[in-house]
Amino acid sequence: MASIYLFNLPLVLATKLQLLDRSSAGHTFFAVQRFTFLFLSFVPDLCIAKYIGPSLRKRQKQAGLLIYAGSGAVLGFSCRPFSNNVESTVLFLCISLVWQLTLLCQDAPHKTKSSDIASSDTSNWLMISAALGILGAVGFFSRFTFAIFAFPVVLQFLRVTQKKAALHTNPFLQWFRLLLPGILGFIITSAVHVFFDTYFYSQSLTLETSASRGMQRVPIVPFNALKYNLQASNLAEHGIHPRWLHTVVNAPMILGLVPYLSLLLRIPEYRNSSNKERMFKSDSYSLEKLLMQTSAFSLIVLSIQAHQEPRFLLPLIAPASILCGIQYGAQKRSKVANICFWTIFSLQSFAMILLFCVAHQAGIIPSIFGMRTFLKTEMSEDGHRFLFWRTFMPPRHLLLPFLSSSADESNVKDLASISAQTALQIIKDNKETSATFNAPMWAIWQEKEAFLQINITLENALQSRWPHLDLDHVPESLRMWRSGFPLRLSFSYASWYLNER
Repeated sequence: MASIYLFNLPLVLATKLQLLDRSSAGHTFFAVQRFTFLFLSFVPDLCIAKYIGPSLRKRQKQAGLLIYAGSGAVLGFSCRPFSNNVESTVLFLCISLVWQLTLLCQDAPHKTKSSDIASSDTSNWLMISAALGILGAVGFFSRFTFAIFAFPVVLQFLRVTQKKAALHTNPFLQWFRLLLPGILGFIITSAVHVFFDTYFYSQSLTLETSASRGMQRVPIVPFNALKYNLQASNLAEHGIHPRWLHTVVNAPMILGLVPYLSLLLRIPEYRNSSNKERMFKSDSYSLEKLLMQTSAFSLIVLSIQAHQEPRFLLPLIAPASILCGIQYGAQKRSKVANICFWTIFSLQSFAMILLFCVAHQAGIIPSIFGMRTFLKTEMSEDGHRFLFWRTFMPPRHLLLPFLSSSADESNVKDLASISAQTALQIIKDNKETSATFNAPMWAIWQEKEAFLQINITLENALQSRWPHLDLDHVPESLRMWRSGFPLRLSFSYASWYLNER
């Protein structure tokens, strides 16, 4: 939670300083978060311009920047408060810093050990090492999958550190000295995260319970997340996907087709280069190799997992964009090749924007804001219960209690993908509480006889929002449409007000 709070610092400060009007807090939260993550999305641009770009040809740098900035996935996802975007920003910062160490290591043999420049380089190295340790902990505690993305980067860090230490009279001692700031940075930052998480998650416990459980209550969040994701029953609640989905569908969709095209163009150049030794020793090739290792290794390991969402690959967008820029800009292309390349890129980016900015799960946020408007006068003194079924985890912070309510919190229950019978039982168990049930129309249509028992029908929804496309359940929506229902209804998200008094 510490990393999440850090990357939502503007929102946290606005809340702590009571700058938000409680009645409009949901809209304000939404805007502040989106602008915060919009700012974060510019970090890779700055890294490319400051740290990566100087090692590339002008056309490689320009192509990489344009591919990243115009990516449909960046435009569609980067402003959303996903932990994947935190992971993405931290990963590319780490890649950029490790690349700086790689350049320092390459320059080291040309500098004397007694020179002021060499001393300055060592000082810079130690600071970068400490920064890498801090960033590594922040990324790891944001999402445990950060360790997968960062593994090739860590290997590169160890490799260049060992190479620089080899120039010293005592290589092992120097290697340890160069690594120490990174190790300490990681340990200290991890300890801060553990302390904060322990405090955060123990708030619901009494002092006596906390003291009796002692160290058993110390949460190591990344390991807890790993344990959760290793259990098939947990993954089944979120959806089980074929192992090839990342490679065959998600990667071409999120990263785009142009990285594959640039790689195909680059392979003959590897084989036919008139001066392979010079090419393989160039800075751009060393960076290209690091980015390829990061992209390929992460994609392979993530494909082992049974639950595969497109957003899991967001950290690879910036590395893949620069890799594509390096490969495509390695040679001057013909006019026809340029037109074909950028046309394919533009068309796919436009399609991605339509898919993820306009249609994909697009009914949830408007439904939440619509419910807030309707329920301002309907909120009971005991609060209101929001039930979400057959959708991604609802944004609880957008459902704060209304100004007219004396309740401390709105009760949000995520029913995930449980069976219709179980969902019905939960609704019946809450019949004495003011509640709103939220679900996609296709899910209600599939179980219309069951939901008729509690007066939930396609016709009596409090509100419905469209388009709402769930990529995991497109066939269900299409079957509903082919059964004679309007397209607008088949791809919509609706809310039902329960227990009206």
